[in-house]
Amino acid sequence: RAPWAMAIIYGPKRVENRRYPIKLWTGKVQFRDVWLAVHVSSSFSARDKETTNRIGSDLWSGIHEYDHQAIVGRIVGVIHVSKVSGDFNEALQHQGPDQAWLDSGSRYYWLIDKVQALTPTEPIAGRQRVWKVMDERIVSVLQEHVKCLDGEPTSKNTSAHVARKGRENKQREEAEEGSTDERTKKKKCGKASKKRSEALFSREDVSLAFHILNQTGSGRLNTRDIVECSKNYGMDISE
Repeated sequence: RAPWAMAIIYGPKRVENRRYPIKLWTGKVQFRDVWLAVHVSSSFSARDKETTNRIGSDLWSGIHEYDHQAIVGRIVGVIHVSKVSGDFNEALQHQGPDQAWLDSGSRYYWLIDKVQALTPTEPIAGRQRVWKVMDERIVSVLQEHVKCLDGEPTSKNTSAHVARKGRENKQREEAEEGSTDERTKKKKCGKASKKRSEALFSREDVSLAFHILNQTGSGRLNTRDIVECSKNYGMDISE
C-alpha cells in the first residue's frame, strides 16, 4: 500500500513486516541478499489515508510532503533485503529506536539495508507478493540503479539517520571538494566505469562462497557443499 511504500522509499522505515519469507516467481524461497522493486498498489483508499495520517502524526511527519495519488500503480524505487529474520529483537535492532514501525505479531521481518528512490514509472499492473517485472525498459532502469547501489556500503537508515542526512551530505560534499576524480566517478555511476585491476576471484565465486557460509553456518567450505551449491547457481564445478 502507498503509505508503507513511501515510508520505505522516502522515509525511515527499514523493516517490512510480513507473514511469509521472500518467495520468488520461480518458486525459490530467499532469506538473504535479495534486490526488489517497490510497486505501489493501484488505489489509494480511505484506509490508506487514515494510515498516512497516523504515520504523519506518530512516526514520520515527512510523509505529507509527497503526492500519494501520483505514485499509485507505479514502481517508485528499489531496495536490498539483507536478511529475512523471524527474530523480533533482531528486527528492532536493525530498525533502531522507532519500535512503532514493527509488528510484534509478524512471523517474518524483511531487513532492508539499501534504498534508492526512482522517478515513478508509468502505471503497470501488479500482483500480490513477489512478481516479475516484464517490461524490458523498466527492467533496464532497475538494473542500472542496482548496479550503482550494489557496491555501496550498507545503510542504517533509522529516523535518527534521516534527521542527520542533510548535515552529513553537506559535510561529505565539503570533504570531497578537492577530489574531482571521486565526484566524477559518482556522477558516472551506472555508465562507463574505469578499468579495474583483475581480481583473483570473480564476483560469482565470492557470492557462491558467501552463500555456502550462510547456508551451512559453519564458517567452513568443503567440497560437497561447493559442488551441491554450485548446481543451484548453474555453475559447472566437479569434485
